[in-house]
Amino acid sequence: MFNLKETVWRYHRLIAILTAVIIVNIFGLTLLHYKYDIFTGGFLQPFYYKSISERFIFIITFPIFPLTVPVPGRALRELFPAEVQASLQSP
Repeated sequence: MFNLKETVWRYHRLIAILTAVIIVNIFGLTLLHYKYDIFTGGFLQPFYYKSISERFIFIITFPIFPLTVPVPGRALRELFPAEVQASLQSP
């Protein structure tokens, strides 16, 4: 059966990293909007996200780019338990 407490404890490092990424990206989006008025189109702003769908796509894809940075093998071994590593290595 699914045990939430055990699952959270097993992946606590991964959850901490993803939480930090989300918080940093919220600050990044706030600064982007404050500096460039990227969502409302400020004075002499040549491009901004006009529709709700454009804003939604930008907000969803914005945090993906920092996650694409390669992670060294040791960091992956520390993040994931042995069971997950074995499942990742087996075809």
